[in-house]
Amino acid sequence: MGLVAYLLLSDGIRPRLIVAAVPLVAVVAVVFTDAIIRPEGVSRHWSPYYEIEVEPIRRGTEQVGYDIIVNKDSHQQALDLSDRYAGDPLIASRQHLYELPYALIQPRRVLVVGAGTGNDVAAALRAAPGATVDAVEIDPVIARLGRELHPERPYDNPNVRVHIDDARSFLQKSDEEYDLIVFGFLDSHRLFSQMSSVRMDNYVYTRENFESVRDHLAPGGVVAVTFTVHEKWIADRIFTVMKHVFGRAPLVYQGNANAWGTTFLAGDDALPRPPGAAAIDRPTFDAQLLGRGERRTWQYTGVEGFIDPAVFSAREVLLTDEWPYLYMRSRSVPDNYLIVLILTVLVSLAAVWRMVPRIDFRRPSNWNFFLLGAAFALLETPGITELALVFGSTWITNSIVISAILLMILLANLLVVRSSGLPLRWSTPRSPRRCCSTTSSPCGRCWSSGSGHRSLSPACRWPDRSSFQESSSRAGSSARREHQLGTGSESDGRGGGRALGVRVARGRAARALPRRPLFYALSFVFTFGGVSGRFAERLREAPA
Repeated sequence: MGLVAYLLLSDGIRPRLIVAAVPLVAVVAVVFTDAIIRPEGVSRHWSPYYEIEVEPIRRGTEQVGYDIIVNKDSHQQALDLSDRYAGDPLIASRQHLYELPYALIQPRRVLVVGAGTGNDVAAALRAAPGATVDAVEIDPVIARLGRELHPERPYDNPNVRVHIDDARSFLQKSDEEYDLIVFGFLDSHRLFSQMSSVRMDNYVYTRENFESVRDHLAPGGVVAVTFTVHEKWIADRIFTVMKHVFGRAPLVYQGNANAWGTTFLAGDDALPRPPGAAAIDRPTFDAQLLGRGERRTWQYTGVEGFIDPAVFSAREVLLTDEWPYLYMRSRSVPDNYLIVLILTVLVSLAAVWRMVPRIDFRRPSNWNFFLLGAAFALLETPGITELALVFGSTWITNSIVISAILLMILLANLLVVRSSGLPLRWSTPRSPRRCCSTTSSPCGRCWSSGSGHRSLSPACRWPDRSSFQESSSRAGSSARREHQLGTGSESDGRGGGRALGVRVARGRAARALPRRPLFYALSFVFTFGGVSGRFAERLREAPA
């Protein structure tokens, strides 16, 4: 809306309003349509992280729970996994996967990180009656929906304590020990993170976090990580980090197509496979579970059981806080990022070429603003990513960072405009005579035509700021009158009055441009420092 207001109030560019109005109207129409069109029975909620939609799940005529959809993608399900629907294959498979860790240990204290709407908490209450459960969930709205909607009401149990916090933050602040620590499908619903900003769940699967988890295990304790795997190299990374931290290969249980999850189990002591449990050897894995398509290398079928550890690679990347990106296949910029960046540059160049008067790349001031823009981009990006790690990847965090940077830009401009003591020079073109400041329209010495545009000649000069403003005002008024009467020169191909108004506006903007070499040097240093720092960081992160 600010852009539309600017175009409406600006002289000479109202016909171009449609260029900005069309995409703006399209975006507003899409948002408005999405807001008013909602399937029957679906409720919508807003959290600091997501747009959340809740839709009932029915099996036949029975409602067995709710589907939690975030940002138009299925995120998790709040299901009744009690014996009430034990005959349903979906319910039976999910129940078996959630209760699998309790076949290895009967805990008295359980910690669930990524508790969501409460399926893991409900499994703990069913399989370990009397155990106390600490449930950690970062999103307050999802936790509230679990309390209100989950069919088994696990969060109402007096043995359950709900903590609205990040998993790592909770572990750092707590000194309690647990018999069982459960990772509850922590953002495993899709292979997604290379298309997002920084994600705190990346740091949940690093060596440092698993070392913290190990330190919170009671003697004989067990950690269970359940994950929906789409790529084998992701499973290899989880397997690698758990083997590195606990000193032995974890047990890995593969659920079937109804369970849609893989559980990694490890502890300070070697974990025996439960008696009678099904096993998946290497040939069966290669034939049944290894994906053959182009998009996925791991799939869920009718086969389930404990996977032979020889299936997993021990040479996969060990995730650390220095390089925590579980979802990135290699240490490079993803192709989808590059495509978006290239398209953004091309669209920006086309918009500038169409909307902005001719830019003279020979002027040092243009390159100065380019370097300043690059420097601000390098400040904004780490500002958002690093504060997101501290306060969460929320809309509020992004809004604060962007607003702070825009406020800093505004204050810097006010300082330049109002501080007479700064060593600045007007960049207005100079002339040995004052012809432009004494006439109602520019004289021939001050204006020259070239490349289809009229511009100020380097030989023209206004001796002071007040005379420049007075001359600009008179010249602009005269040009507008000529344009309205149709008497403006057409030598520039756009109409003399219109071109003159644009040039005067450019002259007003140009008069505050600093010309000191130190100013350009500092902007270059800031830009080069940011780029070289990023490059050095990438070199330091690269594997030996």
